[in-house]
Parts: sequence; C-alpha cells; structure tokens
Amino acid sequence: MGWRYKAGLFLIATVVFIWVTSAEVTQ
Repeated sequence: MGWRYKAGLFLIATVVFIWVTSAEVTQ
C-alpha cells in the first residue's frame, strides 16, 4: 500500500475520467 497503490488508483481514475468524457462527447 505505497506509492504503487496510489499510482495504480490514479491511473484507473484517469482512464475512467477520459472514458466518461469521451462517452459524453459521443452522445
């Protein structure tokens, strides 16, 4: 539960954010 865990969480959050924004744009 160190910086790797936070980095992975941040990476997932970034991917989800991009996916949501792109989905909103296509709508």
